[in-house]
Amino acid sequence: IEWVIDLVLTNFILGLLVDWKTYSASIILGGILATLAFFLFGDLRQFDPNLGNFPIMAYSTAVSIFAGAIFSRNRERVLLERLLTFKALGGTIAHEMRTPLSSINISASGLKECLPALVSGYSQAKSAGMNVPNIPQLALESIATIPERMRYTCASTLNIIDMLLLQLKDNDWSK
Repeated sequence: IEWVIDLVLTNFILGLLVDWKTYSASIILGGILATLAFFLFGDLRQFDPNLGNFPIMAYSTAVSIFAGAIFSRNRERVLLERLLTFKALGGTIAHEMRTPLSSINISASGLKECLPALVSGYSQAKSAGMNVPNIPQLALESIATIPERMRYTCASTLNIIDMLLLQLKDNDWSK
């Protein structure tokens, strides 16, 4: 009777650990391989079928396989629901990130048009000897390129968000 208990526990634990397709394939393939191994390597002269234990073995095996398959299928459903929730959350986060990035991109475009005139005006005022705060030349050159860097960063990030959304949209999570 010990081997029947081992068989039941093994079937049940296998059902908890793998998905139902792998579970079913493992049970069928395992039974076929065990039978084949017995006929190839076992000693048929020592085989005692003892059919008195067969009903309890068949019942226990059937119940454990059924219970393992049910638990395996339920676990798979829970994982699918989590994936779908993460997909929806990812879409929401991506949408919420797009709005401020687009706003920053538009602001950078406006800065790109106005900033060169401001930098030029500062340089002219400095040359004329007006009392203006000192900004190093390297900082002035860096300031002039900020809008283009902002636009590039926003465009790159928006492209990444678009690729992620496309990936989320194209994946069939129910497989």
